[in-house]
Amino acid sequence: MRLFIYIISLFIISAASVSAQPAQYEHTLKYDRPAYAWEARLPLGNGRLGMLPDGDIHSESVILNEISLWSGCEYDYSNPDAAKSLPLIRQLLLEGCNDEAQKVMYERFVPKKDTNGGTYGSYQVLGQIILDHIYPDKSEAEGYERGLDLRTATAYTRFCKGGTEYGRKYYVSRTDDVIVVELSASRTGYISFDLTLDRAGRCNDAITPEGDLKIYGHLSSGTAEKGMGYAGYARVLTSGEGCTVTAKEAFEPQDAKRRPPHLQIRNADKAWIIISAATSWFEKESYEEAAVKLIDKATQEVASLLAKGKIKKAVRLMDTKHLQSIKSHQELYNRAGISIKSEIKEAVTTDRRIVEYAAGSRDNALASLYYNYGRYLLISSTRPGSLPPNLQGLWANTFSTPWNGDYHTNINVQMNHWIAEPGNLSELHEPLIKLLERLIRSGYKSAKDFYGPEAEGWVLHMMTNIWNYTAPGEHPSWGATNTGGAWLCDHLWEHFAYTGDMEYLARVFPALKGASEFFLSTMIREPKHGYLVTAPSSSPENTFYEGDKQVSICMGPTMDTQLIRELFNNTSAACSLLYPEEEKAFIDRLKAAIAQ
Repeated sequence: MRLFIYIISLFIISAASVSAQPAQYEHTLKYDRPAYAWEARLPLGNGRLGMLPDGDIHSESVILNEISLWSGCEYDYSNPDAAKSLPLIRQLLLEGCNDEAQKVMYERFVPKKDTNGGTYGSYQVLGQIILDHIYPDKSEAEGYERGLDLRTATAYTRFCKGGTEYGRKYYVSRTDDVIVVELSASRTGYISFDLTLDRAGRCNDAITPEGDLKIYGHLSSGTAEKGMGYAGYARVLTSGEGCTVTAKEAFEPQDAKRRPPHLQIRNADKAWIIISAATSWFEKESYEEAAVKLIDKATQEVASLLAKGKIKKAVRLMDTKHLQSIKSHQELYNRAGISIKSEIKEAVTTDRRIVEYAAGSRDNALASLYYNYGRYLLISSTRPGSLPPNLQGLWANTFSTPWNGDYHTNINVQMNHWIAEPGNLSELHEPLIKLLERLIRSGYKSAKDFYGPEAEGWVLHMMTNIWNYTAPGEHPSWGATNTGGAWLCDHLWEHFAYTGDMEYLARVFPALKGASEFFLSTMIREPKHGYLVTAPSSSPENTFYEGDKQVSICMGPTMDTQLIRELFNNTSAACSLLYPEEEKAFIDRLKAAIAQ
């Protein structure tokens, strides 16, 4: 039934394409001033690398991200006292003493304290580039505009200053796997700026023999061992007869507030900043070499043409590279879309459109833009072979990312992927599926550690990270939820429902069965109706009153009941498709439990 509803929804989306308004209103974000906050920047990404330019006229910041850059490490959080406390917690819940049960949980049913600090880790910003622009005159900028074209995955900044038109173009190449910032001006020799590649902590910096800016280092693992290793490089290519590029090891004393080193680019006609990065998550010990190979591959032919004075050919080659990246993006983006007939004024910025829509304007294209932007964000923040989008997609601007920038399995990571199958982006589900498969081994251990030797299968609570964390959260009011694995298994089935791939279903069947076995072996009967329920658990971030006391811990919250029923139904269906005879006893066991 649900698959039928999705198909009908897609038909409605296709049938809605009756609009005559210019397409940019449904595919473009547009603003008339630089970003005033991090959240106002324009996100770009290729599923591994990301950037967020602020479009400032004078001192421009471009935040850089790499989706695997995590502090912390894999760690054993098992707490022997947790499973021992489980009978008491359940008895108190059965007696209706939820507050007392919660007190026991707060003391005993928690992961082992991390005495080393920081082993869970956090998703972190890679760094930033700073472009300190230098202009021949001090006149005010006019006609400022910055925007993001969702169809081409390209952002831009444009303005006029002293009669000269300046343009910047930003994209993250899907084909070369590098970040690109292109600068141009309507007059020759009018591009001058200082470029810094920066990271505020756990960072070494250098100018390489090739003249690249480099940052590198290791994040904290929370133990005595080295943490995640990373390296980032920035290379500048320029055209122009009088252009110079000078590497400086340090800023002058009056600029001491800025980090060394930097590059001084003067009097260029055109300039390209190419940035590559890699981490030890993907590349093990060869991550620096991998980052160098990427930047070399993206630039060497263009640099050779520039050195030979073949400027037009070099420009055409960079344009071709951009077009190749656009084509790769559009192979995903153009598969689906929505267009709704709308009334909209010319040249209205996106922020004004939102305000006017709230006041009653008939800008239905804003809904189209919202849908298209959602698909764009998923395309930009994951890809096959990468990691799934985290709480921040892949964009972060700090070392202590909110909520660690992790994977909240009580709603957020699921929301990130709701558009994957109905939005015709099925392969972008794969990184999430592989993340789930990697953490199952840890989930089997957590099942025994926290629910006792009789617990079968595997469990995932309400959060995880790239280090395969499956234990409860440190605060039981939200961390006790143990249906994170059940909910992610819904995504396993969803992917099959859209693809019909039986080989894939056989691959993920052990995950479905193991998750079901956990609940079959750990649910208890509540006394009033004899229902099978999870205990202890909680409805994430919800509380209720026991007398005058606010309590979170309970038995069988509605969310758990829904998720487990769906898990059992999907697992039963998978058994029937793959192993109808071999798994008949298990199918009967699931059906009996569903009825209860």
